[in-house]
Amino acid sequence: MENRLRFPLRVVQAVRRVLPEALLLLYRLPGGDFLPGGLTEEEARQAAQALIAAGVDVLDISGGMCGAERPGWDGTSQGYFVPVAAGIKAVVSVPVIVAGGITDPRFADQVIRSGQADLVAIGRAMLRNPNWVQEARAMLGTE
Repeated sequence: MENRLRFPLRVVQAVRRVLPEALLLLYRLPGGDFLPGGLTEEEARQAAQALIAAGVDVLDISGGMCGAERPGWDGTSQGYFVPVAAGIKAVVSVPVIVAGGITDPRFADQVIRSGQADLVAIGRAMLRNPNWVQEARAMLGTE
């Protein structure tokens, strides 16, 4: 793990040295590669802690490598990185963002309310529907 983290930690430390205090340093961390010999979920939790110690303010959790299959994912369900993000959130003290095919505002709301993540990243759903945020607010009854 030490060798895998050497370069990312050096980058974070270098960026932190020149980044104004008022700006947050966000790091997109794979919650696992889902490939033999790749980054495991336990290693991702260790990496998260090391990155925070080096100066990261927010973690954005995704995962997988091209061609890798997420164990337990049926290929259609949303929030496929939520369990990994929840595991990382349990061991860190900074906000955690989760990505992973989240399309339903109620699902996104439940992820946040349940404490599995602090924010959700909505990508493809907003590309398909530029009014996603307005529709989500109406669906959830928020201002």
